Amino acid sequence: MPDDLVYPVPMHTFFRKDLTLRAGTTKDRGRVLRLAQRYLREHPSILDAYVTTGCR
Repeated sequence: MPDDLVYPVPMHTFFRKDLTLRAGTTKDRGRVLRLAQRYLREHPSILDAYVTTGCR
C-alpha cells in the first residue's frame, strides 16, 4: 500500500537523465509476498540494503 496517494516527480530531471519509470500492481499479493520472503531467507545478506527496518 502506498504511503501517499500522489508522488510528485521532477520531470525535467527525470527526462534529462533519460530515466524510465515503471509501475504496476499484483493481483496475487499474498503469493508474491511469500515468494519475496522465501527469497530473502535464501539471501539474508541483502536485507540491510533492500529492506527497511519497518518491514522486517
